[in-house]
Amino acid sequence: MHKIYKNYAWKERDLQMPTLLRGRHMYLGEDERPLNTIQIQLPFWALDCSFGNSITYKVEAPLGKWRERTNNTLHLYPPNCLFWETKRLHKIRHNTYILFKHGELAGLNELIDPNYNYIRIFDPKQKITRYLIEIADIGYRNQERGFWEAQTLLFKIISLLHRCKLQCEETFAFPSDKVANNLSFSEQVDKYLISHLAESVTRNTLAKKFNVSISSLAHTYKMQTGISPMKKLMQFRIDLAENMLQQGESLGVIAEYTGFSSPFHLSAMFKKTLGITPRDYRQDLKSSS
Repeated sequence: MHKIYKNYAWKERDLQMPTLLRGRHMYLGEDERPLNTIQIQLPFWALDCSFGNSITYKVEAPLGKWRERTNNTLHLYPPNCLFWETKRLHKIRHNTYILFKHGELAGLNELIDPNYNYIRIFDPKQKITRYLIEIADIGYRNQERGFWEAQTLLFKIISLLHRCKLQCEETFAFPSDKVANNLSFSEQVDKYLISHLAESVTRNTLAKKFNVSISSLAHTYKMQTGISPMKKLMQFRIDLAENMLQQGESLGVIAEYTGFSSPFHLSAMFKKTLGITPRDYRQDLKSSS
């Protein structure tokens, strides 16, 4: 690939809508400069894509940590977000980004969890990335005359961002064409819980299964459902126990199928959840029939 440097900053316009400010697409080949860490804090919204693995980054946030930029993954930073980037020696410098203002008027702030203060968007088919590159090209070719053409692409980008679904932690992705992969993070967890009710399931089990930390598991799941995954597991187990009681199954069999260690454990948790013992529940069923 030949060297590319397309960069243009449009004059600021007083528009009460998301408004494009700058577009850049850069490919400079291998970077021979030594490692250096830069601190970045912009007063505007920024959406960028770094190709390859030439950068590690960290965002100032409660759960911020150093990470590697992954290919085909965009970052959306809100205004005044403080982050750091470290460029690696002998790595290809290839990235594209746009700057814009008033993203909050399009609800973009609602996508951002304050625990992370930014979001990542997995974009393997470059649905959004190609628009970033095209905006930079429009600015490079047409400058001010190309503003509204490029502005139209910004609206398309915002529409695509709202189509993305939270997968885990701060990472979003486009819904897959396959229904099985079209589930949200909490729906995927629920599907796993329902199919493993008879087994010993812990927070550590779930975190390993979905390749996230225990804290990220709890936070993401609760953000989507309002309760913890372990409370949801208990709900599923008690719901199944109710159904089996209605079918006349013994407490021993029900305990085995619902993951409780014994009929006594089942009774204790059943009463704690519903305020009535399984035996009294069954008696009430007989009385009402």
